[in-house]
Amino acid sequence: MAIDDNELNRAKDVAYRFLSYRPRSEREVIRRLKLKGFTKDTVEKVINTLEKYGYIDDAKFAFDWAKYRLQNKPIGKNRLIRELREKGIASDIIHGAVDETYENIDESEIARELAKKKIRSYKGLGDRIIQRRLFAFLLRRGFSIETSKRAINEVLGL
Repeated sequence: MAIDDNELNRAKDVAYRFLSYRPRSEREVIRRLKLKGFTKDTVEKVINTLEKYGYIDDAKFAFDWAKYRLQNKPIGKNRLIRELREKGIASDIIHGAVDETYENIDESEIARELAKKKIRSYKGLGDRIIQRRLFAFLLRRGFSIETSKRAINEVLGL
């Protein structure tokens, strides 16, 4: 089936505009194009063009996303893996990006610093409540149970 040049150009415009805000994974662009009602053939053609010119590169996206999250809103490995999975990144690429990003990073130190900051908002609460809330906070941020417990014990001096 021949693809209409007008539809192809409109799909490319949608994709370029979508990519202009921030880098996107291939799956995110595919979803956007399908949401806008473009045919499967048109979507494939646009994706191939974007990959050919380097506008979509899931490996680079995963690594950049991991670095950005670590620098701007620190999270644990578990949350980072979940976010990248939701963005449609393949498991081997995810683990490569996460391992490389956290290679020289002490996840316990990140959890400890986040707990120190968060504890300020719990003034006047009992120790058990603070412990429980910090634990839930760190788990939501993607830290393991062991890392969360260790960070809380160090911050509370237990």
